[in-house]
Amino acid sequence: MPVMGGADATERIRETDWGKDMTIIAISASALDEEREVILSHGADAFVKKPFKEGELLEEIRHHAGIEYEYEEIEEDVQAGPAKEIDREAVKKLPAELKDKIKQTIVIGNMDNLEKMIPEIAETDKEIADYLQKLVDDFDLKKIQNIFK
Repeated sequence: MPVMGGADATERIRETDWGKDMTIIAISASALDEEREVILSHGADAFVKKPFKEGELLEEIRHHAGIEYEYEEIEEDVQAGPAKEIDREAVKKLPAELKDKIKQTIVIGNMDNLEKMIPEIAETDKEIADYLQKLVDDFDLKKIQNIFK
C-alpha cells in the first residue's frame, strides 16, 4: 500500500466503531510467513497469499463472513472443449527474446503482465497464446512455469 502497510491499515480499521466487527481478509504478495503472522496479530481475520486461486479467497469470505454460495449449473461448450496441452516443441520455436520476457514475468509471478503479453505471443503462435490465456484465467502459475522451464 502506498500510504501505509496492511498491518497498520488493519489496526486503524479495527480502532473505528464501524471496523470492530468487520471481516478483514488480507491479500499480500509477500512469501514470508512472518508477514502473515504480523497482519493477523494486527486484527486481520485471514491472510491469502498471492498468487491465489479464486476459490481460496471465496472460501475465506464464506468462512469468516458466514455466508453460503449458491452455484448455478453451467453447460460446457461442447464444440470448444477443454484447452489441449501445447506442444513443447512449439514453445521452443517462440522467439528467444519473447521466451526470455515470458520467463522473467513468470519468475516474479506477474500474471497481469503475462496476460498483456498474450497478443504478442499470438503473433507467433495463436495456439500457445490461447492456451496461456486459459492458464492465466485459471491463475495456474505452476503449469505456466512448467511449460517454460
